[in-house]
Amino acid sequence: MNMSDTNPQSIATTATGYAALGKALYNQLMGEIEPELLSDNLPNLEEQYANESQEQKQERGQRYRAAFDLYTTRLQSFQASSQELVSHMSKRAFGSLEEENRQEEAANLSTLEQDIQSSS
Repeated sequence: MNMSDTNPQSIATTATGYAALGKALYNQLMGEIEPELLSDNLPNLEEQYANESQEQKQERGQRYRAAFDLYTTRLQSFQASSQELVSHMSKRAFGSLEEENRQEEAANLSTLEQDIQSSS
């Protein structure tokens, strides 16, 4: 999305895209940890475990807490790796732009020097 784009439909489309991306990331990470906690499964858990004993419920709660702890660790690792990649790519992009600017400035300076020498 263009930073200056304030079209409400464009903003809504982008927000929807980000939500879908977040859901996909959650499902990817959580699917490797505890498939019961995939986003599509969450609405069915209460019904699925309606007849479990209090002890079973506590055990499942502990399992889910451990799953979310591991999920948080993996998400933080993913975020750090992503930030590192974005930073690297930004540096490369800006480095290329800076080199282009240096070359353009050098060419302009050379032209200016030639103009000055021609005028003398």
